[in-house]
Amino acid sequence: MIAATRVPRPTRQHHRPTATTGRRTGRHIVCLDCCRLGLLPALLLVLAGVAPAAETSVVVTLSTGGSLTGQLVSLDSKQLQLDAAGNDQAESASPERQAIDIGGVRRIVMKPQAASEGQAVVGLSDGSRIAGDVTSITAAEARLVVAGAGLTLATERLHWIAWPDPQSLTPAADWLADLPTPAGGDLVVIRRDQGWQFIECAISEITAEEVVVLLEGETIPVKRTKLAGLCWLRSETKPGATPEPAVNDILLGLPGGSLRCRRISRPASQADWTIELGTLAGKAATVSLPAIAVHSIDYAFGRQIDLTSRPPLSTSVEPYFTDLAADDTLRSYFHPRVVTQPVSDRDQADSVPGLLVRPRTEIIWGLPPDSRRLQMRLLPANTTAISPAVIRIDVDGEERLQATIGRATTTDGRPGLPVNLDIHGGRKLRLLVDFAKPASADAVSTAVPLLGGPVLIQAPTIER
Repeated sequence: MIAATRVPRPTRQHHRPTATTGRRTGRHIVCLDCCRLGLLPALLLVLAGVAPAAETSVVVTLSTGGSLTGQLVSLDSKQLQLDAAGNDQAESASPERQAIDIGGVRRIVMKPQAASEGQAVVGLSDGSRIAGDVTSITAAEARLVVAGAGLTLATERLHWIAWPDPQSLTPAADWLADLPTPAGGDLVVIRRDQGWQFIECAISEITAEEVVVLLEGETIPVKRTKLAGLCWLRSETKPGATPEPAVNDILLGLPGGSLRCRRISRPASQADWTIELGTLAGKAATVSLPAIAVHSIDYAFGRQIDLTSRPPLSTSVEPYFTDLAADDTLRSYFHPRVVTQPVSDRDQADSVPGLLVRPRTEIIWGLPPDSRRLQMRLLPANTTAISPAVIRIDVDGEERLQATIGRATTTDGRPGLPVNLDIHGGRKLRLLVDFAKPASADAVSTAVPLLGGPVLIQAPTIER
């Protein structure tokens, strides 16, 4: 038992309270001014060995289209607690704590945000990409460093790792497109002057300096500086591919990467995020990351399917050069391709994916059983084209939309035509792009194909 120490009361004449004057309690001194400023609770947390939760400013985008700003108080799978200030939906001008149902939240963006650091990009089997440092990897677990904090994952969740060229500051995974298929085992990627060299082996262990592989019965250490990357043999997905999300998947924006998860939470008394990953081989996993490591939380990620990344059931392209249509090179030029466009001229940094489709193209996708709506925006990709294009959208053989897209197509002051169709219960989606008929019977029909332009299908999305 510690005996209390009696401290003489200071006199007003010689000991006026200052920033360094305090009351002694046991072995600690508590500043009187701290008590006046309301900092006593934080000091008590420190004395108890508990770090106070980090202050995080957030912008919350609601499903209704509105937004809220303020300080994050807490977050769990059911609701978000927010000290909202400076937004139109607050009941008063002063900060007010609000409870927001997660079901009505589309996206949360946090500040401050950690900068992208690290010497590697780690690709997971579920399509996540984590930028950081690789400390060590064994057959059982992988130890990474993300935003200055340790992150431990089961090795079976890792699919590939890319390291930067010694002459470069950022890692690149360009070699993923050149991987041999099918692979007979794990692969190490050796950087050469002209391209890459892929060596099949069994990856045994990874340290800060080398990669240990088993090749033809021998254990061989390879310096990491010689490698562009490595890839484990996984049967689930193609390396570098982006698998379609599950309906309840959440996408976390990380420094230089992203992480898929099922749940994320941060109680008011906790400084770090608690993240529940999806199950793999029947095993769930929970990890934690510091507050500044999570830049954004996208709750709509699993509720939407991006058609630019969903493989179609079939694609039919008929180039308009008659006999030259049999040429593979020419046909590939007219094939639909994925492009990225800024959301608006004022916001060049924020971009959305789209499909560039030329006339005489038919694309058919299979629809998930839980599909509800189809959303996109149709724009002329070539504003100098004289002839407009016609777009037709069918669901299970039934026409749902037919529109002509040309230079003059605008809606609500914006170029293009917004599309929002009910596709509930549908199984097949067919999109057909063709040339519009000549405006008059005297028009030269052969001039129409040569002057017609492609169509940009911006952000084609299936809502679930």
